[in-house]
Amino acid sequence: LVIHRHDSLSTAVAFESHVFAALDSAQVAVIDTYKGKDVAVAKIMDRSAKVSKDPKAVAPVRSEELRYDSVVAVNPGEYE
Repeated sequence: LVIHRHDSLSTAVAFESHVFAALDSAQVAVIDTYKGKDVAVAKIMDRSAKVSKDPKAVAPVRSEELRYDSVVAVNPGEYE
């Protein structure tokens, strides 16, 4: 359950909720409660891991844009 401002002009509140599915993997709910004019993008990506002694060499990272007001399942791992 997420409580947030109903609109930018009042102090009234609104609620958003989600019931997660019964999955073995973790799930992330992306809920947009911002009421301003600015626009942003939410992303999830693998934390980069070094694969050699060369400090400039890193493993490729997967990155995905997350849609607001959606739920995604994520596999075990380290994310940013």
